Amino acid sequence: MDACPAERQGRTLNRTLATEWAYQQVVTSNDERAAAPAPWIEYYNT
Repeated sequence: MDACPAERQGRTLNRTLATEWAYQQVVTSNDERAAAPAPWIEYYNT
């Protein structure tokens, strides 16, 4: 059975995060890692 639209959107976002953000930078602390997605999400949504 095909996934519902919301599930497909979630999978697409997770794939994009993995390929365009998560593995493209090096972080040196957990705080830096936790703060990093906010600017990227703002950029992605514009």
